[in-house]
Amino acid sequence: MSPEPTVPPMSANRVPQLVLSFLYAIFFLSLAFTFRAISSISIGLLIIATLVFHRRLNRPFSPSFFLHPFFLGCLVLFISLAASVLVHRLPFSQLERHAGLVLAPLAWAGSHSLDKSARRKIALFFILATAASALVCLAAALIRFLQTGEGNPFFYHQLVSPLDGHAVYQSA
Repeated sequence: MSPEPTVPPMSANRVPQLVLSFLYAIFFLSLAFTFRAISSISIGLLIIATLVFHRRLNRPFSPSFFLHPFFLGCLVLFISLAASVLVHRLPFSQLERHAGLVLAPLAWAGSHSLDKSARRKIALFFILATAASALVCLAAALIRFLQTGEGNPFFYHQLVSPLDGHAVYQSA
């Protein structure tokens, strides 16, 4: 009688890779299809997972990230938005909606703990999710065009309206 084959245990580095890859995939999918609640939750989970796994992988989180020009630019933009919400008495939901500007780069800072292959797969997933959301918007615009004969559905804000998206975010 031959012994049953044993499954080798998953390496300690493989679990963080899988968890972070899954969270990034959820985050990018939620960005592409404007699932704001899922986007917010996944950003928070990414930050927590990054901090936990960095310590586990002996890759401490570098405080110098907070001095990176991209992060500082996002922070300045968010602060200016917060000031306009206070000065012009806009709804607080405007601030909540754009909190990802500061938190998303912070969440992406953890991607250096992923290997190159995982980062490429995540980037490909983001590209495919974005392309799929663009196709959904184009298909909806084509259907509206065929129904009405007007070309307006193909213009900027109306084009992304099926996803309740922000035209500038979608174009970026």
